[in-house]
Amino acid sequence: LVGIDEQRLGNIDKYLEDLTNQKKIQGAVLLLARKGKVFHFKSLGQADWEKKLAMDKNAIFRIKSMSKPI
Repeated sequence: LVGIDEQRLGNIDKYLEDLTNQKKIQGAVLLLARKGKVFHFKSLGQADWEKKLAMDKNAIFRIKSMSKPI
């Protein structure tokens, strides 16, 4: 994996899964790249709780504040 520790990568997935399970966030899309190569691309949680729709990797998000971009 392009010099990435797989255990630490698993920690990121677990953290986001925990946030969705605790309903602190509805869902997330995670894409990680290094040296121009995507090495991890995953969607977690739900796009719509009421309709129970899973989050899609191609989901579009509204960004309300750009003062602290991720």
